[in-house]
Amino acid sequence: TKELNTLNQWLVADSCRLMVLWGMLGIGKTALAVCGAKQAEENFAHLVWRNLHDAPLLPELLASIISSLSPACSKNLSNNIHRLISQFIEILHQRRVLLILDGWENILGGESAGFY
Repeated sequence: TKELNTLNQWLVADSCRLMVLWGMLGIGKTALAVCGAKQAEENFAHLVWRNLHDAPLLPELLASIISSLSPACSKNLSNNIHRLISQFIEILHQRRVLLILDGWENILGGESAGFY
């Protein structure tokens, strides 16, 4: 309950732009995120949840998120990573989005470990 109240405070009252729920495997990070998202959802224009357990490539992830946030933009998606990032940021400037990336640690391992 204490962690959920803190999460809600940061999401809603403090308008925190970035949060990381970090901890050992199996301690309830996803469950906390689910409860927090349900409580805070009404304060956001969109809620997007992506599971990164299969470690999707960044262009695929961005295209998926852009398509869900702006179906009209999905018709004109670029293959250029820089353009996808620009489209994504442009959409985030237009509306308040709660974006949850579950399993972030899956894309931090291997050869990329320590570079993020």
